[in-house]
Amino acid sequence: ELNEKIQNLLIEISGHANNFLKDHFFEGKDVIKVSLSFDKKFKFDLIKNKIWQDRKQGQRHDELHIKLGVEIYDGAAWKSIERVQSFLNEAQLTRIAIGVRIGALRTRPLASARFKILVLDDMLISLDLSNRMDVVRIILNKEEKEDLKFFDGFQKFILTHDKGFFNLIRRNTDEEEWVYFNFNKDEKDSSAPKIKEDKTALQKAIKNFEVDEFDACGNELRK
Repeated sequence: ELNEKIQNLLIEISGHANNFLKDHFFEGKDVIKVSLSFDKKFKFDLIKNKIWQDRKQGQRHDELHIKLGVEIYDGAAWKSIERVQSFLNEAQLTRIAIGVRIGALRTRPLASARFKILVLDDMLISLDLSNRMDVVRIILNKEEKEDLKFFDGFQKFILTHDKGFFNLIRRNTDEEEWVYFNFNKDEKDSSAPKIKEDKTALQKAIKNFEVDEFDACGNELRK
């Protein structure tokens, strides 16, 4: 019964993932679809031996598998891909990963959750600018699409090492609703990074004006 429930959950996730991929990455066209199958399942002995314990992580990796299948449409039929990482480029792999993640989000019972938090940690670093913009528009629901409104209920944390992407997010978000930070750290030091709010030149000018630092205010205004 447990195995059946897990497989049904995976079918629901892959269904949401495929709808998301088709509608938001491939303009409603059949291009790529994924499947998730519970390949190696729970047996009674695994439960009896408490497979979930920390020291049995290696055994879990051997005994329990969820398999990701990928198919591409060649114009006439769907064809399964055996070596996904060799056949697809980085952008397509990232789209699949995002699709599965969003599929999982859509499947979870979020209505009753007290906190809805979405953390994106450098997930777009391998994408070019046009592909990044596609994902940014989706996550921020820039076009206010009805089927993406579930994103609006999440508090979003977006982390990146890429200053260009940081600026891209900043240009596409409302500074009245978002806060921006810089994390700075000496790599030779093991201490925590220093966190500083990243203010625009105008925000710095206003702050300097309020404390009568008019020379500094003028410098920031010129910027």
